[in-house]
Amino acid sequence: MNGTSIGQNIRYFRHAKNLTQVELAAKVTVAPPYISQLESGIRLPSLKVARRMADALGVDVTVLLGSAAREPRKLVPNEKADMLRVLLQDAELTARQGDEGEFTEMSDGFMARRLASEHGTFEVSHVLIRRGPRRQQTVTHSGYEMVFCLKGEVVLQIGKKRRTLGPWDHLVLDSTQPHSARGKAGSELIWINLPGPPAAD
Repeated sequence: MNGTSIGQNIRYFRHAKNLTQVELAAKVTVAPPYISQLESGIRLPSLKVARRMADALGVDVTVLLGSAAREPRKLVPNEKADMLRVLLQDAELTARQGDEGEFTEMSDGFMARRLASEHGTFEVSHVLIRRGPRRQQTVTHSGYEMVFCLKGEVVLQIGKKRRTLGPWDHLVLDSTQPHSARGKAGSELIWINLPGPPAAD
């Protein structure tokens, strides 16, 4: 697991605020060794801890989790993976704890509950497919989406291309392309919506 980019950002902003690891730990309400482990890339913060840390350091959580600390730039693949890993770990934990509200009907046979969101930045949902195999209505909108299949199977139609995802398969799709989904009853997904175009590798 590579948390180096996140750790470097934490260290950079901590130094910019003239905080010691002990002082930052107190502000975030974690143990000082945890800050050391984050900065050295040994561990990754949960999304809740990352938000508290971003608040303590006076930066946006998306910057802390991988965007450039000094100036805008594209994320490198390891940084993208770090951000997704943090989001998925937090989403899975929240889903297991069941503390983010009830599932609501998203579309025919698809139920969703929001696990995490930052206004205008991202939205993470836990999606259950109650009935299959009917297809959702084809939609287009701005931004892009990341779909992770946790259990079962989902078939995504993106323009003329069809992609089938099984457990732990994932894909990124351009939401401006016509797309729809259908899946087997009992399937579970993590669905992440993000604004703007995905950064090119």
